Amino acid sequence: MISESLAAFMEGAVMIVLSVADTQGRPTIAKGLGARYDADAGEIVILTSRHQWPMAVEAISAGAPIAVTFCRAADYTTYQVKGRVTAIAEPKEPDLTLGQHYVDLTGSTLGALGVSQALIDQWVFMEDVVRVDFKPAAVFVQTPGPSAGRALEAAK
Repeated sequence: MISESLAAFMEGAVMIVLSVADTQGRPTIAKGLGARYDADAGEIVILTSRHQWPMAVEAISAGAPIAVTFCRAADYTTYQVKGRVTAIAEPKEPDLTLGQHYVDLTGSTLGALGVSQALIDQWVFMEDVVRVDFKPAAVFVQTPGPSAGRALEAAK
């Protein structure tokens, strides 16, 4: 389901937005702080900040549906991956390294696009990080244009 090229895209300098529903069924979001595709497990690992997004993190639980959108700011290429959460946990050292790499890479990319450092610092920083693992079930193209909303396989 997740090709090598899509995995590389998700692991690159992209904005990441997680969406889950709270206990009342209301949507809530969180920005991601890095992603990694674990091909052996067939799962995507996402980092986010409980400090910045407490309502979303509280709503995340094993088995819950999740949608994660990955958007490259340079050209708006966007994919949304839907699936089910398999785990939420404290990050391990490799996760924190992944997150710091994401913060550095995304910060420099956004800076090169003219976004102020003050704004970048509010968007992406490592504080009270949690790890969310999920099993992808469907991938959709969300890049603006005629293929937006189509399943990735159908958009080829």
